[in-house]
Amino acid sequence: MNKRKNGLNVDTTNINKNNMILMGIVLVLLVATGILPLILEIVFGIVGLVVGLTVGMIGLVIGLAAGLIGLVLGLIGGAIGLVVGLAPIILPVAIVVYLVRNNRSNTEKAKNDFI
Repeated sequence: MNKRKNGLNVDTTNINKNNMILMGIVLVLLVATGILPLILEIVFGIVGLVVGLTVGMIGLVIGLAAGLIGLVLGLIGGAIGLVVGLAPIILPVAIVVYLVRNNRSNTEKAKNDFI
């Protein structure tokens, strides 16, 4: 491929080949000295940390939401269980209190009747 530069025809084919050869030499040197694997390890390590942090935050939000739903359902179930469990004690006492307080007859109350 010919390009004009400063009024002259320049053949860029040799320049491109030289650049590719030089890039190959630099790549081999980087791999041989261990610099390229180090750079890749740092980059992938940072990417892994960011992905792990993101996934962890999403899991935390989902876990907290599920925990909140479980807490509310547990409190409602506990309240219903408390009412049902105490019903055999509360209902007879409530019936007796209702009957004793509403015992309005035409007769006078006894002197010792404090209810």
